[in-house]
Amino acid sequence: MKVNQQEFEFYLGSVISLVRKHKNNITNYSMRNTFALPLGLMLFFTSCYENPDIYQEREKRLLQQYLEQNNITVAPRASGLYFIPTVEGTGLSVVQGDYVMLEYTAQLIDGRIFDTTDEALAIRKGIFKTEALYGPSKVKLEALSLKGIEEALLLMKEGGEVRLIIPSSLAYGGSQTSNVPAFSTLIYDIKLVKVIKDPEAYELQEIQDYLDLYQDSLHLEIQTFVHEILEDSYEWYYIELEQVEGDSIPDGSTLQVFYDGKLVDGRRFDSNFGGTALSVTLGTNQVVTGFELGLKEMKEKGKARIIMPSALGYGIPGSGNKIPPYSPLVFDVFVDLVLEPIPTD
Repeated sequence: MKVNQQEFEFYLGSVISLVRKHKNNITNYSMRNTFALPLGLMLFFTSCYENPDIYQEREKRLLQQYLEQNNITVAPRASGLYFIPTVEGTGLSVVQGDYVMLEYTAQLIDGRIFDTTDEALAIRKGIFKTEALYGPSKVKLEALSLKGIEEALLLMKEGGEVRLIIPSSLAYGGSQTSNVPAFSTLIYDIKLVKVIKDPEAYELQEIQDYLDLYQDSLHLEIQTFVHEILEDSYEWYYIELEQVEGDSIPDGSTLQVFYDGKLVDGRRFDSNFGGTALSVTLGTNQVVTGFELGLKEMKEKGKARIIMPSALGYGIPGSGNKIPPYSPLVFDVFVDLVLEPIPTD
């Protein structure tokens, strides 16, 4: 068991204050007493390393203070979770195997916010992360890292909102993260935006809704293509945003490409416009399948939009923090330069 940074700074600050208060007396200590303070400190910190009960008792004390200060009289569940509904949901209930879309804000018991899906709030609190995808978070129930949140969602219906008080035993326990000290009770405010029973059907509907909206707004031709992978066929879509003359790009060509990648709800997950072009050699599987299929339809100096299902993108699991599972993708692409392969005799 390690002393976390917050605890260390607290105890160290207390010792420094004590030393400053009695500095005149300390100068008159004998050599034997001079070593008493460092030795005492060493023994204190050693006991903290070996005895997590100190932190668990502190967690219980802080929780009790929080409950009293906020007039919370709700009894905890058998697990220790405090479940406090603020808005009753009226939609689908959550069961094991479901995917859910959540909005949430998380804070320590002292009120410090350490995570949120609200981008404006993250910026205001100085916790904005460029690698995070803000807005509703889509995740499979069983993939949630905190047991307390999984337990709570199984009690909720779509559209519901709740405040959770999650003891460390249902959160990170004796481990610490960059923002959460060990043995920390956490406060989560959660809105259950959507319950997804069939993620494949939901994805197809997302794509169709996007195409319907696009046709209504810009009236550009949407070309539909079909790509086969083994025994499965997947539709993807191509919209020429700027027509150019020229020949098709041969396989093996190296392209200098600028792109803007978004989810179908408009949230951007990647872009290199304003930066360095991406170099892509066709036929070498350097990029996701749908992206390369779209490039093969383009010409030099052409601009196009490529809409692809997750099967031609990052698949069921998604990718990193910014591309959720079962995510159809939209790429706006500009081919700046084409270097055709050198013919071989």
